[in-house]
Amino acid sequence: MAQELDLNGHRYSIGKLSAKQQFHVSRRIAPIVPTLIPVFVRLAAGGRGITEDPGGMADVLQPLADGLAAMKDE
Repeated sequence: MAQELDLNGHRYSIGKLSAKQQFHVSRRIAPIVPTLIPVFVRLAAGGRGITEDPGGMADVLQPLADGLAAMKDE
């Protein structure tokens, strides 16, 4: 049974996904996984907390943002 909630005027449903739905979600996010590797490497190499360097955080997350922007809306 799904739980529904309203957030900023949008209604969301939260619940378990079937195996088929899980497969479709994983297939959709697969193209952005390679963009996460440089993010993790740079965060680990920095040695500082995420909130300690907001400007650096923007640089680190740019590849992820580019990967998300390149995804199709289908």
